[in-house]
Amino acid sequence: MENTSLSAASPENAELQVSGLTAGYTSVDVMRDASLAVKPGEVVLLTGHNGAGKSCLVETVFGLISPTSGTVTWCGEDITGLSPRALLQRGLVLVPQGGGVVKNLTVWENLQLIAPGLTPDRSDSANSETNQAAYRVLDQVPILAERRHQIAGSLSGGQMRLLAIARALIAQPKLLIIDEPFLGLSGTSGDLILDLFDEMLKLGDRFSVIVVEQQLFRLTGRIDRYYVMNQGQIVRNGDAEELWSLETEELWSLS
Repeated sequence: MENTSLSAASPENAELQVSGLTAGYTSVDVMRDASLAVKPGEVVLLTGHNGAGKSCLVETVFGLISPTSGTVTWCGEDITGLSPRALLQRGLVLVPQGGGVVKNLTVWENLQLIAPGLTPDRSDSANSETNQAAYRVLDQVPILAERRHQIAGSLSGGQMRLLAIARALIAQPKLLIIDEPFLGLSGTSGDLILDLFDEMLKLGDRFSVIVVEQQLFRLTGRIDRYYVMNQGQIVRNGDAEELWSLETEELWSLS
């Protein structure tokens, strides 16, 4: 299958549009001329080998890295180079590689960073939209409520990743970016993440998702479109049906 064109990489009605983005760490550009788009309600996969530039791309979109060229627009607004705080206010949320939980706080204290009035007995104000979102998420991952007094750093890798994603969902994102949610997890821990991912998808078109992942088999039937990075560039993209139609050997070669 031949690589798709740039027009295919930029679908109509995209709410996130990344155009010609170049960025890197210190003085070295590790990503060059990358373009990517996400439509409302889409789940978009970003894959590629280690060191391909995937994390650099999403960190640049989220304002953690300043690009040397290119633009990022969100719902028609140029958000290139805005701070993560400003992007959070616009509904963009990043779960970084490794999760990003505060390890010396308890599970509940981590959740309260997003929903300050959260209480285990649900006695806080019913008018708090954020807290109601938190309770909906906790209904999906009851293990977090059960372990609310446990220090986050003492959780298993899968449980910490669950906590990080749950915290992001409580923020009620419009675009949720998850970087390598299954990285380094065992089958059982990975299944916990997958269960939450499936519950997340049931929310329908409430928000869009970019998931950076190499374990493609875990996302079968769960994405709408895909992009492949190699050596800092987007080298391939297309619809999910196209991806899953590839022979196994060719599919594995992408990541």
